Amino acid sequence: MARVWFVVTVTIGIISLCQGQNLKDPYCTVSKGTPTTNTGPSLPTLLDTFQTQIEANFVGKYDNYSIDIEEYFDDEGNQGALRMVEDGTQLYAIYSYETNEFFSGTSDSDCTTTNLSATANNILLGYSVVNGTSHIFTTSGALRFGKQFGEKYMGTDQVRGINVDRWQSCVYWKSYNAYFTVDYYFTTKNWTSGIAYLQTPVRAWVQGVGRGDDGSLKMFNHYYDFFSFRPSILDMSVFETPKGVVCPGRIQTKSVPKLAGQYYYRQQIIIPSLNIVQHADVWFDSSYNLVRYDYRLLEPVAPYYDTNPFSEIHDYNSGVAYVIDRVLGNCTVRPVENSSFDVSLNYTQTIANGQYFDQMKTSLGLFYLDDTYSYEGQRVISGMACDVFISKRTDYTLGGIVGQINSTFEYYFLSSDWTEIANPGVSEDTTVPVRLEITIDDIGYTATYNFFDFDEEHPSMDNFDITPCYDDDKMIDFQLMFRAKYYPVVDKYKKFFELSSRLKISELTKISPIRVQRSLIKYEPNRVYYLASLLDSPPPSAQFHKYPKVVLENRNDEQIPNEGNPDNCAYYCLAEKSFNCMSFDVCPSKNLCYLSKSTADDGQLVDNDKCSHYSRNIQTNTFMEQASDEAFAALKDVVYRNLFFFDVPLGNGQKKTFRAVSVRENIIRGDTGTAPTLSGADFMKQFTAIRNKRITYNNDNKLTQLAVDDCATACVDEDLFFCESFEYNVANGDCFLSKINPSEHPDYLVDAQNVDLYGRSYLYKFSKSPGEVMLSQSNLIYQNIFEANQCAKLCVGLQEFSCKSFEFCEDIKGCVLGQTHKLDIPETLIKSEPNCDHYSRNYMDDFKLLKGRVIALTNNQIVEGVSLVRCAKICAEQGNDCLGFDYCGNDTMCRITSDSVKNTGTVTVETSAYCNHYSRQYYDDGSKVTAYSVKNAQNPNLKYSPGSMAGLAIAMLIIGILLAVGVSFGMSKYKGTTSWNPATKLENLG
Repeated sequence: MARVWFVVTVTIGIISLCQGQNLKDPYCTVSKGTPTTNTGPSLPTLLDTFQTQIEANFVGKYDNYSIDIEEYFDDEGNQGALRMVEDGTQLYAIYSYETNEFFSGTSDSDCTTTNLSATANNILLGYSVVNGTSHIFTTSGALRFGKQFGEKYMGTDQVRGINVDRWQSCVYWKSYNAYFTVDYYFTTKNWTSGIAYLQTPVRAWVQGVGRGDDGSLKMFNHYYDFFSFRPSILDMSVFETPKGVVCPGRIQTKSVPKLAGQYYYRQQIIIPSLNIVQHADVWFDSSYNLVRYDYRLLEPVAPYYDTNPFSEIHDYNSGVAYVIDRVLGNCTVRPVENSSFDVSLNYTQTIANGQYFDQMKTSLGLFYLDDTYSYEGQRVISGMACDVFISKRTDYTLGGIVGQINSTFEYYFLSSDWTEIANPGVSEDTTVPVRLEITIDDIGYTATYNFFDFDEEHPSMDNFDITPCYDDDKMIDFQLMFRAKYYPVVDKYKKFFELSSRLKISELTKISPIRVQRSLIKYEPNRVYYLASLLDSPPPSAQFHKYPKVVLENRNDEQIPNEGNPDNCAYYCLAEKSFNCMSFDVCPSKNLCYLSKSTADDGQLVDNDKCSHYSRNIQTNTFMEQASDEAFAALKDVVYRNLFFFDVPLGNGQKKTFRAVSVRENIIRGDTGTAPTLSGADFMKQFTAIRNKRITYNNDNKLTQLAVDDCATACVDEDLFFCESFEYNVANGDCFLSKINPSEHPDYLVDAQNVDLYGRSYLYKFSKSPGEVMLSQSNLIYQNIFEANQCAKLCVGLQEFSCKSFEFCEDIKGCVLGQTHKLDIPETLIKSEPNCDHYSRNYMDDFKLLKGRVIALTNNQIVEGVSLVRCAKICAEQGNDCLGFDYCGNDTMCRITSDSVKNTGTVTVETSAYCNHYSRQYYDDGSKVTAYSVKNAQNPNLKYSPGSMAGLAIAMLIIGILLAVGVSFGMSKYKGTTSWNPATKLENLG
């Protein structure tokens, strides 16, 4: 190797300070050419950065060989590099002046790290100290080329057919006691090179004599031809140590990035030796001790014998693994295997003894990241600048290989000046693994892991859904109720609220959070409900590793007679209260079970053909997994003791506390664990809540164990009678439906703790215009109307004409029903009246939007040049014959149809770029559109009976009302109403 470095030294002329022609050595006084002039042409300008290829030819008695060299010189970057090929061997040298390190070795295997200032190799590119920091020589200093080195112009010449200028200097190399002359040949100024740069180096010719180690003089004659000279460096990676090569003793200039305690990522695994590419998804959360790994097996092998996609969820709170077949839907529950990629084994005895506990790897441990990595520099992967770290490891295992494996891990992390925005999350992550390359030279194995969508947010707990592993009878559906408004806090922090509820249940009931599933939030104006399913505890035996045909000698703390079943023994061990049971021996032939607080660490596993030993999966079990009924009993206890509460941070040091006030179980859930459907919310808005009240007479229908919105739905859908209200018991979920509307019979209301009364509201079907009245014709008026809701009901149920609006005047308790909509009259007929409010039908509320869809043109009525709201109004005014409409915003076209999208198979629904379909959901009387054909009759339940009219004064002639109460309505408003008869109206309403 010493010869190589000497060669390089001469190649670039890096030597100790030269005394020029003053050396008193016979070799330097021998004339090798006569200078043409004392001055000659100006010396060539040398660049601070360049790269070139060199062919070094060594001619002489002891030499006669060649070396191919690539030289890279970067003054600005304060670094240099050489790549050489000698006698078929590739070698490299990297000069890192910033860290004062010199790296050398072969490009495909070894690397040696040397202190640059303490090695003779620093002569090659020069070594100087600038402001206390080591620095590479300038180009002229490195080449020892310039006036300060006594260069003499020797005239022109030709080298390889190239016209060149020749300069010569005499040099002394003190380190090797060598004297020699160096002739430099540069292209002449009128010679154009391939890079169009003036005067590039063409050759260096070195002749001299030096003393060897034995003191004898040796002559040398070397030629260095320069090719492909470039005034820049095309690939900066030449200054990086070879890919996949570890340089021991390297200075740590950058630490391995730290990962958060939770993340999600997708990975692509490429194994060239097997010609396969695999994909997998990983969810990791050390806060909850949960890991999920989605993958597919390459071939149907044990224990699943299938190549379907699997989700494997590891719960390190109990050491249990849930393996779910995503195609078949079946589930296997078993202990977490010690061979799993996320397991960190805590050996308590030798490998031969076999005793171990599973531990969840840390966020860094999952990636095999520790302080053994050294920083290599930056490389570009898929156009991304990456920081590269490398480590030699012995802790990596490979299936089918027994014993220690020596492997090399090379990690690529996104450079700190890059930012990734992951698909699943909302944050911008700056610590992002991009690639891992694993090399095992002993067996020729390589694997590449490419990472995508890396997101350091907490994965949603829904990603750890294990409900496929449980039947319905192994779940308890329950509901927590919070007395709080949904808007704005819960609406804004819904995910945080949901997660806090789940984790609080886990904390207070001492169960793993993975057992709280199908979590969602429902609400009404002043209450928020958290619904979830509490899963049963995992099979007891799944929390223990089995060691067949061995027992734990002399370590039995309790004996369970008449019990030789492993599952039952595991249950007894988990339920043991007098001591912390860590293991058991089960002997089926003896029908005995031996519990122990010890492990193999405290004793010795001995052979026993008739028994087996079981030890806990994990050494410390944070959650002593209670059965679901016990956990739910604990939950009810903390709720009713007012101990179930948590804070939602609002920012700026502010927070809001939410406290659960009630809990009930075995609710009827219409959801599948997703967000609530719109139907429940739609039905709830049809009712107005009165807290802690009930109706004295309320025996029409009773339902049990419903959520409040389900009770509202039942009221709307009631077929036996027209449901006007319902009572909801928040303590037990009882629901009472009633024909009585509380706004009409306030005297029927009584106090009732934990009971809320919901009266049907008809106002939601109207748009309010406060302080306005409309001058219209054919109106009816009622007195003794105490609420606008009563007036709205009269309008909805009216049969004399189509009631499209009403006005309610609270000061005179008057209600005026009108057959004219606000959209149908000019603004001049709308007058201000501070004590009255106008309500016109809100037709849009009766329809559901199907965006980008239309019903094929059949039996359509087309109206052009109308607004969307007016289109809805036209449909509603068609009576029960209109079941929907298409509206095209590009040309304001309204297409009324008697077809319903519910008539599957009889209508054709098409896509449209400009049009939307609006499907009718409610009739004018407020009843839901459920049949697939048009409705033929008005709802008779909306008629008032004579009894119900007792609370209302009979209607009067409009003129009489005006005279009696002095209401300032214009007389023209009441034209055409004199034929109306109060007795007839009463008869019709009866």
